[in-house]
Amino acid sequence: MEIKHTHPKSKSPDERAAQLKDIRNACIALLMAQKKTAGKESAKVSTDGIKSWTGTDAVLSAWFKTCQPGDLNLFLKGKAADGPSTVKVTFGGKSFTVKVTEAEETVIPVGKVSVTEPGYIRVDLQGEEKEGAQFANISELLIDGPAAQEPLYFVRNFEPYWG
Repeated sequence: MEIKHTHPKSKSPDERAAQLKDIRNACIALLMAQKKTAGKESAKVSTDGIKSWTGTDAVLSAWFKTCQPGDLNLFLKGKAADGPSTVKVTFGGKSFTVKVTEAEETVIPVGKVSVTEPGYIRVDLQGEEKEGAQFANISELLIDGPAAQEPLYFVRNFEPYWG
């Protein structure tokens, strides 16, 4: 699946791809840094994303800051690690249930929220059901839409980060 950017039209596909990659790195860094993540022993987070995710007690969180109001679309890039699984994704005050079924990595639409005021957005991921021993492997969190326009605030270069 291809994510197409619809606003503003002036960004080239290469610029948009670079921005989405930066956001991915930021979200992974923030997932690793999030102090209040519950059930840390039930999932492993690295530069490759979320893997070995076995427990429903693991709540993996990421933050980024928007400076524009508008719609914000969230996507997960991942694959079924050990059979299909269901992940609850909460952001912008709404919860979405996402079924990950593909054995090959794919981009999975999560949902859309309306950002009425710029500010910090928290994304929580929590496994709900799995057919195998572990939940989906998630390699990227992707955002798109008018609220995802620069300036965005997040960690742009991945290093084990705390702050």
